Formats: sequence, C-alpha cells, structure tokens
Amino acid sequence: MNKLYTILLPLLLLSGKGFSQSSNADEPPNRYIGVKAGANFTRFTGDAEGTSMQTGFHGGLYALYMESQSFGVQPEIQYSAQGAALRNGHLRMHYVVVPVMLKVFPAPSFSIQAGPYAAFLLADKVETDSYPAQYNGNGQDFGFAYGLSVGNEGKLTISARHQVGLFNLSEEGGKIKNQVFQVSLGVCLSRRD
Repeated sequence: MNKLYTILLPLLLLSGKGFSQSSNADEPPNRYIGVKAGANFTRFTGDAEGTSMQTGFHGGLYALYMESQSFGVQPEIQYSAQGAALRNGHLRMHYVVVPVMLKVFPAPSFSIQAGPYAAFLLADKVETDSYPAQYNGNGQDFGFAYGLSVGNEGKLTISARHQVGLFNLSEEGGKIKNQVFQVSLGVCLSRRD
C-alpha cells in the first residue's frame, strides 16, 4: 500500500501542471496560487458505534490552473485535523491531505468541484476521561471529494466540501471510514494571466 501512495502523491501534485498546457500559445491560462483554511466537521461511518461528529481545522496551499473561463484544475496540499468524538473522549487524527479538484464554473464567481484525494496520517491521539485507549487502525486514507465555491478566484473565495473516505481505517474487523465536511476561506497570493 505504501508503494501506491509513493506513486500517487507525485502524480497528484504534477497533474495540475499537465492539465495547465494551453492549446493557444498566445493566451496562457490563468494561474492562481493561494492559501486556504477553515473548519472541519468530521466523523466515522460504517461499524463505528459509540462515535459522533467532532470539529477540527484545516489549512494549506492550492494552485488553480484555468483551462478556459469555465474549467480549471486545482491541486492542493493541506494539514487536516480529523477524527471522531468517542463516548468518553476524542480520537484526534492529524493528516496531510492531497486533493486534486476539477472545477467547473457555470458563472464567473461560482464553481462546482469534484476529484480524488489521498491522505497520510502524521499522528493520532486518543483522549479519554475514564479508560486507557489507543488507535490501532490504518494510517492512510483515500477517497473522493466534491463541493462548491463562491467568490473572485483572483482575490477571495469561500468554499464548502465533503470528503468521502473509501479506505477502511479498521484493522480489527468491520469497516470504518472517514467523513469530512469542510468550510474554507481561500486567499489568492499570486495570479498570472
């Protein structure tokens, strides 16, 4: 599985560059580089009895490559605090997440986005009030994300996104998967026409 991630990460990071090739050499596509941050609302699905939603945060960098006025590709790299609330505590999981979002713009200040993501667990911690516990699950995740954003890509955007985990986090039987709802504020740092 680690070999898969070793191959997947560079491909995800380079995919934006591959998509950014313009068919008209006289008019290069718009390119935006920015930062984004916001709140996470995370939980587990599947055989995750006794768990519920908890809040966290995320932040990172993105690059948007516009193929036309109505289509773009946005690779990102972000830190994401995830996990779930337990009966008497919390499981806190710290990931580096690499999504690659395809963005369609039905209007200049509105986009619909969807694409795959890969996540790499940096650290985890079980915090409980009454009993000792530890996380014994898988450290990586991958899945599919979709959402929307509003605003001026050259200045400020607000986005909402849902990440659907497809990887089973449990190593002890049963199926437990990540679900993440994100609300983000994005600020463009650089724009090239």
